[in-house]
Amino acid sequence: MTSMKECFESGVALIGMKNCMTLFQTAYLMSQEGNKRATASEVAERAASQFGLKISPSNIGQAFSAMGIATTISRGKTKYVLDSTEIEPILRVGKQECTEISDRLEESLSEYQDIAERVDGLINELRETLKLDGEERKLKIQLRQVQGE
Repeated sequence: MTSMKECFESGVALIGMKNCMTLFQTAYLMSQEGNKRATASEVAERAASQFGLKISPSNIGQAFSAMGIATTISRGKTKYVLDSTEIEPILRVGKQECTEISDRLEESLSEYQDIAERVDGLINELRETLKLDGEERKLKIQLRQVQGE
């Protein structure tokens, strides 16, 4: 069974990967529309308007740099070269990794849900036992009273 800490860390990683995938999907869409170059700010604006992802241009730069997306200077601005043949494999690998992590998280969630159901059952048994214990005490007191008369 995966520990809660590992599940949490996987969940955080999955959120980060989802955000990165959204950035690369945005860049891919822009390249398919004929945009050969874009600034990090342009990608950020598009990701926000199309996917609701609010991310800073500096974070986009970090992600693109980490994946080796080329840059060029155009009119004094650094722009990323949007080449769909470079971006598509990144999306494919990212999708596969996200799927693997989400599958593991689903398995862990199922295990923890089973545990939660067993704990709920035990808590209900304990409540019933405590209730019966209280009833037993009351009956013993009543029995002593009847025997004492």
